[in-house]
Amino acid sequence: MGNRQPSSWEWNDHTPPWYVIGDSTLKEKCGRKHPLGHTTRHGEHDPYTFGFAMGLVIASWGRFRVPSALMPIAPKITGPQNILFRQMLQDFVPPSWTRHVVVIADAGFAANATLRLIAEKHYGYVFAMPRTRKFTNGQHLRDLVQHLPKSYYYRRASTKPDGRRQDYWVFVRHATLQKLGDVTLVLSKKRRNTGPKQVKIIVTNLTGATAGTILSIYARRWGVEICQSCNLRRTLFWPKFDSWGLHPARRAVWGGEAWRPTPMGWPPMRGPTTCLMAIPA
Repeated sequence: MGNRQPSSWEWNDHTPPWYVIGDSTLKEKCGRKHPLGHTTRHGEHDPYTFGFAMGLVIASWGRFRVPSALMPIAPKITGPQNILFRQMLQDFVPPSWTRHVVVIADAGFAANATLRLIAEKHYGYVFAMPRTRKFTNGQHLRDLVQHLPKSYYYRRASTKPDGRRQDYWVFVRHATLQKLGDVTLVLSKKRRNTGPKQVKIIVTNLTGATAGTILSIYARRWGVEICQSCNLRRTLFWPKFDSWGLHPARRAVWGGEAWRPTPMGWPPMRGPTTCLMAIPA
């Protein structure tokens, strides 16, 4: 494939894009006979539990978040979450009135095949990147993070999805990564004196986007955590989609039917839909 991919496009603040956010979650099970069940943990500091992993993709636009796809992850397949994530991206159909699509995900989804698919579909992406990635000169990202002096970081403000301000200390560099091409590299940390272990590496192909804009886009990834707490791991129905202004428990179930405002341009949904791979145009 080479080291260059024509996947970047100019960022424009006046045309807000459609965000596609991917993440994985752990569904705990009480019994021991589940075909996909195994002993695992969701994070490094979480306790071990018995259950199975699930891949979740949501679509976000403005202040709305809509679940798009939910699939179980087989524990005996190599790279299952990336395979399922690429399948979800292949089946995803954005609305006809959407001009741009930006994919947001954590470092666990930043596979070469996934980023190649995003480039083929002419989508933008804002991904956290593992430190094992290399520049074209063979240098690892972890070497840059480890040895970069703190005097190179400067303070930048970002906006959370609910409108609150969050400041980070960032270092921005336009670089060329192996198998990715020209990208914008952002190193961010919450405090100036924070060590290199707490530095987040964010990579994007959005040309013209500022550091604050990139951080604000990546902050939308935490919206998928709200969806996971809204009982969406059990059912994936349109009436149970959430918005930022309501409490998670109230968004999940409200008298048997959750209240759902209809975004502009969407037809009203009368009944639940078991799979939302294609968003109505």
